[in-house]
Amino acid sequence: MECYDVIIIGGGSAGCVLAGELARHTDQKILLLESGPQAEDHPETFTVEGYKKAFLNDELMWERFSTPQPHAGKQRVFMGTGGVLGGSGAVNGMVYTRGDRRDYDAWPEGWRWSDMLPAFEAIEKKIRPNKRDATPWTEACTQAARQVGFRHSEDLNDGELSNVVGREWMNFEGEHRRNSYLAFLREPGVPDNLTIVSDACVSRIVFDRDRNASGVQYMVGDARREASASREVVLCAGALETPKLLMLSGVGPEEQLRRFDIPPVWVQPQVGQNLHDHPNVPVFIRAEAEVDAFFPQLYSFFRTLPEADL
Repeated sequence: MECYDVIIIGGGSAGCVLAGELARHTDQKILLLESGPQAEDHPETFTVEGYKKAFLNDELMWERFSTPQPHAGKQRVFMGTGGVLGGSGAVNGMVYTRGDRRDYDAWPEGWRWSDMLPAFEAIEKKIRPNKRDATPWTEACTQAARQVGFRHSEDLNDGELSNVVGREWMNFEGEHRRNSYLAFLREPGVPDNLTIVSDACVSRIVFDRDRNASGVQYMVGDARREASASREVVLCAGALETPKLLMLSGVGPEEQLRRFDIPPVWVQPQVGQNLHDHPNVPVFIRAEAEVDAFFPQLYSFFRTLPEADL
């Protein structure tokens, strides 16, 4: 049995920030478990051009598809996520967005837009997001959007994303990607009180008799391991793996747990519900001139039903 104060499941965008900051500002013994490989084994995760290769690398992208969606012609939607230190932030198009302030209105006090701004600003000091220069193509798209009623915004992170168009903030600096693994762990150095285990597939969270998370069971290759947490277990495994792991551990809707013969530890009907995603709808055009924008550097947001929730 390995013993730690805190176990963090998931070495992605959130897990790397949490592990780096918690280890640097406390003397707690911390374990960070990442299901994917070390980023250093895949240098494409460190460059801006590398995302084009990373998206096609089965070692880095977990290929998943949804069940048939009734509102998408019963098609299964691709829902791939990054599996590597740095998570999806190591393989995606590097867009950095805070979201819309109205999305936070439904959250409890302490998690509203104004509450979260100091945290965003602290993260941004290390991530250092940038915008790519405007090009004739992006300027033409911007002007076209304005002609049909979009408002041009110079800052898509000001919390106002309704009916706007503008150049998006991105996690890059020169030719280098800047994700949370690089900014919070690799660049400053891994603190001595932090242990990182890659290629670690967590199979279950262990609970004590009072339903407190007391540890995890996980696999590295064919080896089964178990680690205890004297303070807490933190889930940073992403929107898909987090509810899956909770349900495998007995936390979730009772009918789902019973269906797969998982003894309920804590019945929570909301686990696994209300997923919000952003599927792409590619549009192909034939242009008279060569396109001069090669990244997702221009964004627009539009609400077809203004009274609907964002």
